[in-house]
Amino acid sequence: MNNPEGFKFVGPKSESDPDRLEAIKALNLFYSQGRKEIPGEIQKTDFYNEAIRTVNQILDVIYRYFDIKDGKSVDPKQIHFLHRKEFDEIADSSNAGSYLSTTGAIRINADLIGENRAHLIATLLHEGLHAVSEQYFFVDLKEDGTHVFDARVGLRTSSQWKDSRTENRGLNEFLVNTLVYYSLKKISKTLESRFGITINDIEGSIYGSGSRHSDFFEKIGEIMSESDEISEHFIQDIVRSHFSGSLRSLAPIDLVFGPGSIRVLGFLDTFDDGEKCESTNKLVEEYFLQADEERKKDIIEKLDKISSLESD
Repeated sequence: MNNPEGFKFVGPKSESDPDRLEAIKALNLFYSQGRKEIPGEIQKTDFYNEAIRTVNQILDVIYRYFDIKDGKSVDPKQIHFLHRKEFDEIADSSNAGSYLSTTGAIRINADLIGENRAHLIATLLHEGLHAVSEQYFFVDLKEDGTHVFDARVGLRTSSQWKDSRTENRGLNEFLVNTLVYYSLKKISKTLESRFGITINDIEGSIYGSGSRHSDFFEKIGEIMSESDEISEHFIQDIVRSHFSGSLRSLAPIDLVFGPGSIRVLGFLDTFDDGEKCESTNKLVEEYFLQADEERKKDIIEKLDKISSLESD
């Protein structure tokens, strides 16, 4: 079975297993559908096409900087510019963009972004970074059809076929937001000459929700940088893990903050429920920035209890 997208799967089945081949066939179909025009879709203007071309150039800059081999580009056909009404039918209309891993489709909320060119470029790059990240799928073949779930997108992991909780969502969004911000700053002169985007535009409120944890992650980074137990290249290693390879790059987090710390960090922004998400986030932040060893054990127990209740 042809696997042009290079789909990867979790689970014990071999690459030649009939179920695995059926899964590849299903994903090929889903990805083909993800490149078809959506009813009500806004036709791509010259500016939109130039913005997509620029995003792919930025991705190439990132690949070269972090020495990432065989980096992917974003296919213009997988990008769909939508009015708020059409966007709201398939995604949260409060977001500027969304990426659906099981179809490869990037949807842009054009009405929310309006004429803000910096916001558009930032959103395209953000969703593009999700689209070109390391991805794994879980496929459940049942009598009523083929059910596909993502198991990993970048640093974010999930087991949606068992429960709704995702792990490393907060870390994943922060990493992507950070890559977007510093990449735009690095090519600021090109953005100004090409689109009239200024440094002030780049410094504006054009980034996703992951930016709200910037202070928290900067403090974690400072603590880790001061540790003699880990490589000075640990941040670069984590960035590379977003695009390829295993998540072993996160191991230094346990070395510095204690066993189980990676799992604790995985709870940041893991829940969709606002109140539960905020209370859980406070526990995560306390664990890393304030808690002593006894309090860390208590927080782990509380998080495990919350997780078990969510799974029931």
